[in-house]
Amino acid sequence: MSVFLIVTVLLTAATLLCILPPLLRQGRGRANGASPQQVNLAVLRAQMKELEIDRQNGTLPQAAHRAALRELERRVAEETQANPAPRAMPPQRWTALLLALLLPLGAAALYFQVGRPVAALPAVPPPTVVEQGHADDGGPDMNALVQGLAERLRHQPEDSDGWRMLARSYTALGRYREAAQAYSRLNTLQPNDADTLADYADALASAEDGKLAGQPERLIARALAIDPKHVKALALSGSAAFARADFAAAVRQWQALLPFVPPDSPFAESTRAGIATAQARLDGGPAQSNAARGRPASAPALSGTVRLAPGVQGVRPDDTLFIYARAAEGPRQPIAILRRQASDLPFDFTLDDSLAMQGGTPLSAHARVIVTARISRSGKAMPQAGDLEGDSAPLVPSAQGVQLEIGRRVAAAPPPHN
Repeated sequence: MSVFLIVTVLLTAATLLCILPPLLRQGRGRANGASPQQVNLAVLRAQMKELEIDRQNGTLPQAAHRAALRELERRVAEETQANPAPRAMPPQRWTALLLALLLPLGAAALYFQVGRPVAALPAVPPPTVVEQGHADDGGPDMNALVQGLAERLRHQPEDSDGWRMLARSYTALGRYREAAQAYSRLNTLQPNDADTLADYADALASAEDGKLAGQPERLIARALAIDPKHVKALALSGSAAFARADFAAAVRQWQALLPFVPPDSPFAESTRAGIATAQARLDGGPAQSNAARGRPASAPALSGTVRLAPGVQGVRPDDTLFIYARAAEGPRQPIAILRRQASDLPFDFTLDDSLAMQGGTPLSAHARVIVTARISRSGKAMPQAGDLEGDSAPLVPSAQGVQLEIGRRVAAAPPPHN
């Protein structure tokens, strides 16, 4: 049970403990407890005793004592005549029973009607070690939880926060086409939101192997027209310019975002490395770009071993094995990629600048990367339902001895949401 549910149960129980006991002991409390009239009379009697003690001690003259005593006697007479004793009220057992049943049920019904139950689900922590996702590990089915959110949005299509959550959930699961559809709906609800436009462009590009040309680039331009200092839009604009060999524009856009990010952050380091690469290609011209396709002697290499997780079944020897690195921050398109067959497992791999995607930044230009290994029955580069994959934690591009296990199965995508 999540912390949210535990706190909710405890708060409901505390509320009932405050409400029910007075109702259940109402009659007994009136019969046995002191009424306001009785309390006042007791106070007056105590004052009479104090007057008598003061008279006996000589601190109160006889005339003053008699006057004060007459005043107290008058007040006693008023109390006994003006305030008849209240009748004892019977216990309100039926009222208490109805409240005990209706209060928790009503609170739950109201929350599920106007609240966001998916927000009570435990968040998935960021990976800190090599992930070993197994197809049947008994953990929570995040795809089913996301599907539940999608079903709720069918009935609440104007919930912009829900669409944003759904789009980001699809992105986290690597279901970029569904993420793009969710961002499209969000863009309809919030047409002039720079965050939505930049995320929409990123999802579209990720669904097309990182290609930013076309609609993604137009969305990026719209985001920058709304907010010229938008960090993600500037980063994507620089990547799009680099991909079309407009290195001057890439340098300009990436330099423009640096004042808005922490200077010692991995994102800033990766951006400065990209600027250096773009500037080198700009200074060196076509020959430099061609030479960059080879592996320089000083370029870092990332190496490790990939294997199947224990108990994984249904892998054929001729299934395609993809091993690729992508930036830990920013666009998710592969930076460097290897293609082998499942029959090669376990496989010792090496990724370096010589395996960089055409028109992309080299592996050495990034501060941190994530390595993914995936077995594809269809042979397609984009993840398909039924594929098996595994990821690493964020790594430096010179990491050695990386251990990857393939065992997490890619879930089937639901029907598109309009």
